[in-house]
Amino acid sequence: MDKIKITLVLIILTTLLSAEENKKTSLTKTSIVSATYFDINRITMAVKNNGVFANDPETLTNGFWYDDVSLIWTSGLWLAARVDSQVRASASDYSTDFVGSAIDEQGSPFGKDDSTFRVYKITRGDNEINNPDYAEWPRQFGAPVDNNGNPRLIGDQTLWCSFANVCEED
Repeated sequence: MDKIKITLVLIILTTLLSAEENKKTSLTKTSIVSATYFDINRITMAVKNNGVFANDPETLTNGFWYDDVSLIWTSGLWLAARVDSQVRASASDYSTDFVGSAIDEQGSPFGKDDSTFRVYKITRGDNEINNPDYAEWPRQFGAPVDNNGNPRLIGDQTLWCSFANVCEED
């Protein structure tokens, strides 16, 4: 009987500790998630500012179409780097390690609750009058610009967003 009581107490404590850890993680990742669509040359693909691509923001199902045929359910940004002789990696697909934000000079992320860090989209023929993304192009956060300082169009359509990793070590 004592073994059963001890086992139950351990299960309850483990569950509580796990729930508290999950609560910390979800609070850390809280941010404004925005999405737009890459929609040119017979391709339509949902792109979110948390690094998830090809996953529809409304239905959370397939989000990449070619001529209205669904081809990909979900995809996302995967990064890996060697930092101070350690390999670090982050990924996005069904869940994500990223939020729309930027990194300051000290290496700390900022802006995760700021709508400035959305997915910007420009298309051939856009200007500051007909497209607010063109007018508000975030050059200060590294968005590509041409020699005149205007948003740089790469191909027929360019999407741009700044991400930061939210899974930092304590």
